[in-house]
Amino acid sequence: MATTDVDLYRSLMGAASKLKVRDGTPDAGMLDPRWEATTFKSQGVTKVSNADVSFVTGPTGLPLVDNNGKGTSLHDISKWFNCAEFYIPQGTEYSDEILIVKDRYQKTCKDGRQGYHYMLTARTRMTRQTFSGYLDNMARAAVVRQVELATS
Repeated sequence: MATTDVDLYRSLMGAASKLKVRDGTPDAGMLDPRWEATTFKSQGVTKVSNADVSFVTGPTGLPLVDNNGKGTSLHDISKWFNCAEFYIPQGTEYSDEILIVKDRYQKTCKDGRQGYHYMLTARTRMTRQTFSGYLDNMARAAVVRQVELATS
């Protein structure tokens, strides 16, 4: 098992904004990437948000999440976007099958704060269900870590 070495925040926008931690358990999909392209309106113009991951056909013919460094977006500062978010504290355990990839350069958000963008990506090619399961386990571990920090 690996552990996070920095606090991370997952912005919950669109359909993900309905996800919650209920009775100490995060909803399934809390850390899932956008699996398919979606459309949204911005200033009256319809725009497309591409999928966060791509799929390749595996040796058995099943679609597999490509391990190309793309996946769930995170930031190392809270409220990068003005929306609900999920907190992953430093020291959260996660599977070695997940890579946390940090961008090379700091970015500046709309309110002027600077921080880094990170991605939760698949280390190897795997089914969507497998990758989602690893991410759900990480979300549960993040809640456990939040409780540990709150009670210490």
